[in-house]
Amino acid sequence: MSSSNGRIATAPSQSVDWARLGFKERDVNGLVRVTWKDGQWGSIEIQKESHINVHAAAPCLNYGQQAFEGIKAFRSATGSVRVFRPQENWELFLEAIKVAVAMNLEYVPPYQKNASGGALYIRPLLLATGPNLLLGSPDEFTFLVWVTPVGSLYGSGAEIPAVDGFVLDTFDRTAPMGTGHTKLGGNYAPVFAPTAAAKKQGYAITLHLDSATHTYVDEFSTSNALAVQKQGTETTLVVPESTSILRSVTKLSVVEIAEKLCGWKVELRQVAFDELKQNRFGELMAAGTAAGITPVRSLSYNSHKPQLQHEKLSPEGPKYTLPAENEVERIEFGDGKTAGECARRLFDELTSYQCGDQEDKFGWLWPAEGLVAEDANLPSN
Repeated sequence: MSSSNGRIATAPSQSVDWARLGFKERDVNGLVRVTWKDGQWGSIEIQKESHINVHAAAPCLNYGQQAFEGIKAFRSATGSVRVFRPQENWELFLEAIKVAVAMNLEYVPPYQKNASGGALYIRPLLLATGPNLLLGSPDEFTFLVWVTPVGSLYGSGAEIPAVDGFVLDTFDRTAPMGTGHTKLGGNYAPVFAPTAAAKKQGYAITLHLDSATHTYVDEFSTSNALAVQKQGTETTLVVPESTSILRSVTKLSVVEIAEKLCGWKVELRQVAFDELKQNRFGELMAAGTAAGITPVRSLSYNSHKPQLQHEKLSPEGPKYTLPAENEVERIEFGDGKTAGECARRLFDELTSYQCGDQEDKFGWLWPAEGLVAEDANLPSN
């Protein structure tokens, strides 16, 4: 399949059922790795095997010393494959990202409008892999870039399925002066149990309040939170501010789109949870690499004793129990069923840029000429 500049990108693989992609990991052609040792980074290596060997004393296993990122590559209508805003993450390792995508081009989903066909999810991962029993950094680190084709995190198709959310109002994802603004593994693993409990009750997404006072909106477990206010003909995108919020590329992109393309006002500020309860926002949405733009049609919270209760510790570990149905209050946004017009506008604008359906005025797609299989060829030492 040819791109507009004549460079030929590998066509989508026939071995994948693209109509049933889902959001999960799949075996691809391999990953890219670079090792830090003896005070310097080594050369980029291609590894066909998805598993890695790690010393049992590695801090990434024992103390959670690891960091990661999430990026996506999209296929355009012309067949060109480009990565969405990787420069915002780690310029030093753009070459590793390029190689990882180029060697797996057939796993970039076929083009569909609004990226409804999915994307190639890119996971840069930094691990402390050298042995070190002490509480400190080792002398060896491993940087990996692995990829997998994915569909939507919360649904499929271009209809932007709206989801129901639940407020984890007494479960703290991070400490007030901690590392909540970073993509460290320790910020995510503790959330697995309460989010699983919420999903059993039909809540697809969970929202965290600030850890210091439990009165301000931080972000969703999977993504940033965004809200919309309307007064007459004026539309304002409200973006919660906090020291515990991730600086998401998707959020930054949506802010630019809202200001420069939609002509909306943008407010970056603290958002009191009471503002949501008082119905001051017409729309609420999640924004992130995995979530894309996901409208939240309702948000439920504990109206009595606002607490996700921790049962006594048992040999099986802690269990999390949500409040009874008669103790839950529900906040609805829009019609309480479908995506609002602002979420649809942002979704359309963002995905049209990601898929190359409009001129890349912001320079977000990399590289401009697209990636081809030859980009995976490493220079000889």
